[in-house]
Amino acid sequence: SLSLPARSLYFARYGVYYNSSALNVEPGFVLKLVSPLLRPGSGPLVVDATIPDRPGPIDVRPSDNLEGFETSTYQILPQRPSGVRLQLASVEQNRQGISSPARQPSAFRLNLPPDACHLRLLFLRRKSASDRDITLVAAPSLQLLDESARRIQSAPDAGTACSAEPAGRCLLLPQFTALNLELLVKVNGRSVSVPVGGTVGHAIASAGLAATPHRLNPESGSLHVRRPWHGKAIPIHPDDPTRLSGLVLLGGEEILWTPRLPQPQ
Repeated sequence: SLSLPARSLYFARYGVYYNSSALNVEPGFVLKLVSPLLRPGSGPLVVDATIPDRPGPIDVRPSDNLEGFETSTYQILPQRPSGVRLQLASVEQNRQGISSPARQPSAFRLNLPPDACHLRLLFLRRKSASDRDITLVAAPSLQLLDESARRIQSAPDAGTACSAEPAGRCLLLPQFTALNLELLVKVNGRSVSVPVGGTVGHAIASAGLAATPHRLNPESGSLHVRRPWHGKAIPIHPDDPTRLSGLVLLGGEEILWTPRLPQPQ
């Protein structure tokens, strides 16, 4: 059994995600990069929006050179003797609602120097003394990573500070491009990614085995969860089985969900 609740263990490892300005990239994560696909040879994407005087829908109109969007997924692998490395896992392009795989990204790509084995994601920040867009900082050591991150986070112009870092060690994401970290777990043997702070229920829903990530009733199926602990997968035995689907994930969990078939009448 674990001596702390899952949410407390999560906060101890990653911090309070919604109140943090940065997060280190570790093995067990995946990076998801979403970028606009623009017509070849066209200019930058321009977005116009009409905000109503009263509460209601906002009318957003992108320029006609927008063809769709691209989602690139990068797996985070351990790097010896320390740190991590990125490996492109998949690329999916969506044009006019039709998705298709691609071998390589056509839009923005994460290109890092070979020695950049320690990574930190700096979240978008607004209405502060040092605003910035989403930024990925890389360095060959944790000490250099801390130094680079401090320079960028304290600079009044994060873009200029990012450009002043050694080549390739600071990536400032282009406008309308999003980068997020997700945790990698297995559901019934299949790898799925869930947002940081997600639960067992989120993972089961992401695998397409449940309509929503709400609490799963033990009467509706059999649920077992194993969590990595010092190199071993340890079964989780909650005091209240109805709360197992709400377990906050740390990454690397193995989830087995078997829905109970309805009894014939």
